[in-house]
Amino acid sequence: MARHVQTIVAATVLAMLVWLFAEAESLRTEEVTIELVFDADRGSERTIDLVDPSSTPGAPGTPRPSGTVLRVAMTVEGATESIEGVLRLSRSGPVRITPGSEGVGTARGEFSLPLRPVVRALPEFGAQGVSIRRIEPEDVTVRVDDLVTRDVKITVVTPEGDLEGLPEAVPATAKVIAPSREAAKLTETSAVVLRIDDRTWSRLVPGRRETVPAVPLEAPAELRGATRVQIVPGAADAILTVRSRTATVRLPNVPVHLRVAPAELAAFDITVPEADRALLDVTVSGPADLIRQIETREIPVVAFVPLSFEELERAITSKEAVFTGFPTALRFEAASRVVRLTITRRAPAGTGATPPGQ
Repeated sequence: MARHVQTIVAATVLAMLVWLFAEAESLRTEEVTIELVFDADRGSERTIDLVDPSSTPGAPGTPRPSGTVLRVAMTVEGATESIEGVLRLSRSGPVRITPGSEGVGTARGEFSLPLRPVVRALPEFGAQGVSIRRIEPEDVTVRVDDLVTRDVKITVVTPEGDLEGLPEAVPATAKVIAPSREAAKLTETSAVVLRIDDRTWSRLVPGRRETVPAVPLEAPAELRGATRVQIVPGAADAILTVRSRTATVRLPNVPVHLRVAPAELAAFDITVPEADRALLDVTVSGPADLIRQIETREIPVVAFVPLSFEELERAITSKEAVFTGFPTALRFEAASRVVRLTITRRAPAGTGATPPGQ
């Protein structure tokens, strides 16, 4: 009886093994989508980019952003176990295709790449006997290029505002690593940009030399939007001095003008001594932009002595000059503003001059 039971068990196990083997070896067709990313290995001297050939009709296309995933739809056929391996591959995330991958090569240039041999070379396919009945897209356009390095100066860019002297970047240059096709756009005037943002700028103390540490660097304008561009180092220090928002200028002398109503000019003679026809050592303080306009004479500075009819009648002998008609933000200081005057009333025609008040 025991022998009979053993025989039945052995037969059952054998049948199951035969069934499992047959199941594993039976052909199976499956619709599968895998994801490919065209990217070079870290440290590689070659780059590979997936290109959109339709971006510029009749001309070489534009690389898609690094890390762009290409979805490839396929109909595959093979043993169940092999198909399961392909399905695991489709669920594992993007597969990297690099320069030198089987079916790709390392030759420089832009060319059409058939995807069937590239995918078939993946271990989950060729090694397990999976055949590809359909693949879409059939081919793609890729660009393989050399990575080159250029030393490029760093330029400090600040928000609208003035600096005292030229800003410095430490280090003064950075290495730009880019595909040779992109690096060829660089010229002697190209510059890596160290940009001071508005928030940092607002915290700087005018008139004090300061260091802004570890500011991220931007690629030169010629390479904005290009793929595979690296800046080494990625950040640099900026050393700069913000021009004081207020400034002062000393004027050795400022001319003095009289301000009299036209009707009084015909009735009075006014004399100012030579020594009082200009104010000496006048200091003007205020917003830096206005002070610069004074320094460049865009804003002429003149002191005025306004004389009213009553003052002319009284024949005052001196009066302080004033600064009028200037922005209220400007402040004027002078060692002395007093201007001496000699005032006489003109006599009617044919008579001598008559002192005012008589």
